[in-house]
Amino acid sequence: MTTSPMSPTLPQLPASGAHFADALAPEAHVGQPDLGPGLWAIERSGATAQLLYVHNPTDEPQSFHPATVFGKDATPVFLSGDITTAGEEGAGLIVQLAPKENVWLARTDTIDEETT
Repeated sequence: MTTSPMSPTLPQLPASGAHFADALAPEAHVGQPDLGPGLWAIERSGATAQLLYVHNPTDEPQSFHPATVFGKDATPVFLSGDITTAGEEGAGLIVQLAPKENVWLARTDTIDEETT
């Protein structure tokens, strides 16, 4: 299986108000987490928010655990994309991306407080 990074032009993030402002600020940490073979990901982190974009450039479905980036106690917020989710006892949330699909997920202190 050959994988290649996607175009440097990422899809537009859905309108999200100020929830993700610090993750989108120029001084935010930007990283490329390793979510496993076949997946390409970019993460942006600020003081109170994290954004995760994951793309499956392969011709096969690929799965990953958002907890790898967000931590096992965080509940990711779905922003956009086309995914299937599942959970396994003790394994947490598992996200499956179809071939050529992508997903935006987030974690923010603000949204976590509003949804609890």
